[in-house]
Amino acid sequence: MVTRGTRLILAWTALVALALGIGVAVSAVQPGPGRPDPGGLATGGAPVSVTTVSAVAATRPASGSATTLTVPATTVPPTTTTTTTTTPSTTTTTPPPRSVTIAFTGDLIPHNQVIRQATAYGRQVGVNYDFRPMFDGVRSHIGSADLAICHMETPIRADRGPSGFPRFNAPAELALAVADAGYDGCSSASNHAYDQGRTGVVDTVTALVDAGLRTSGMARTPSERDTPVLYTTASGVVVAQISATEQLNGARLPPDAPWLVRRIDPDLILADAHTAREAGADVVVLSLHWGVEQRVDPTPFQTEMAETLLASPDVDLIVGHHAHTVQPIERFGDKYVVYGVGNFLTNQLPSCCGPGAQDGVIVEVTLSEETRGSGFRTTGISYVPTWVDRSKMVIVDIPTALADPELTGYPRTVLENSEARTTRILNQLRPGSVDGEQWLPFVESRPLTTTPG
Repeated sequence: MVTRGTRLILAWTALVALALGIGVAVSAVQPGPGRPDPGGLATGGAPVSVTTVSAVAATRPASGSATTLTVPATTVPPTTTTTTTTTPSTTTTTPPPRSVTIAFTGDLIPHNQVIRQATAYGRQVGVNYDFRPMFDGVRSHIGSADLAICHMETPIRADRGPSGFPRFNAPAELALAVADAGYDGCSSASNHAYDQGRTGVVDTVTALVDAGLRTSGMARTPSERDTPVLYTTASGVVVAQISATEQLNGARLPPDAPWLVRRIDPDLILADAHTAREAGADVVVLSLHWGVEQRVDPTPFQTEMAETLLASPDVDLIVGHHAHTVQPIERFGDKYVVYGVGNFLTNQLPSCCGPGAQDGVIVEVTLSEETRGSGFRTTGISYVPTWVDRSKMVIVDIPTALADPELTGYPRTVLENSEARTTRILNQLRPGSVDGEQWLPFVESRPLTTTPG
């Protein structure tokens, strides 16, 4: 039998168990992501009061009275959303510095013997004149440069036949051969530029342009004379060429057409150089026909003019012609002047015109920029001594010819002497003191081909 006291104990035990169950249930209610929050249990702030049917207190309740259970609010950490923003990296690539190598060659003069040989070559291929074989020995050097510039010393008048000294006239086939050899253009201001008058000047420019060559020195119109002659190389270097002559063998240009042939006037040349620079030229080269024939040493006029012109920021290099002999190279500041590159294709010989009459040289000048847009300066000078073989009227690449062990005797001696003469002359103005160490070395180009021994 269960006594009344026992029943009270059992009842009290049941109530405690019920209270504990309700407390556990309430504290366990938490909203999940995206689920409703029952009664605001997951909110922070003041404690939440929950009234239950069977109230339980920490103290013993009075019989039959309602009880309020205080449940501490459960604090849920706020949801943190992390957003990762990837900023694309920006890489600035500086264009690499550029360089350009320009090949310059000497006087092209179609003396009568040169014309006769061109006629003989022409018969072999069915044309009136063929000058192309004359360049076979050097065309590899010409074609390997970034830019190759010849010196067309004589006019090409279309309505007259070829003629030699003293008033030259060349056939248009000479311009075609020059283009075929790999040249890009020619300087054309010379003492013979006006040998065939105004018509000769106009026809010469037309013949060169028709052959695919550009030219500076002669002009058909005032506008053509004032328009810079620009070459753009494969690497994007823009080179301007300005050709001018010291004299015209006593001839005078028409008063109404002084623009037909550019004369050496420092003020006008520097104005033209500045115009070329403004037109986008990275490099400005002057081709000057000057000096005294058969004289190796530059004249005072040449040296004074070179120093004046190279002092301008608009002039980078000077290459000269006219003396019919190789002349030296000189340095002013960090710029160079090649006073004369000799004869490239003529019929001159030592008995009339000095020991170096058949000597010539291909001068290859490299100009570079240290960083893109910093300006160009001369960084390399190399050269190929040449010699005119008058027996066949061909231009001989001396280093390549001497590499042939089968070349012996007198022919070898002649070429060795020519090579030594050219090397000595090119270097004769180089100072022997510490100043000379500041000059670039003038390096003879290696043979393009050799014959096995």
